[in-house]
Amino acid sequence: MAAEIPKLMVILGKLVRRQRLPKNDVGDFWSWKDLNVAMNVPCYGRVFRIYDCDRWTRVSGVVWLLL
Repeated sequence: MAAEIPKLMVILGKLVRRQRLPKNDVGDFWSWKDLNVAMNVPCYGRVFRIYDCDRWTRVSGVVWLLL
């Protein structure tokens, strides 16, 4: 008899809600200034990768950094 292959578990629902996300154990939180494209963001035991953003977000982020 062939070995059983475990079924893949798919987590349904929201993984992250609109909230402040903890950055480290010290008590710091992620800010929009900390986030960049092509960055891995660890959160609650998972790693989320920021791989793209729309043009408005990219341009307005640059404007805020220049001010």
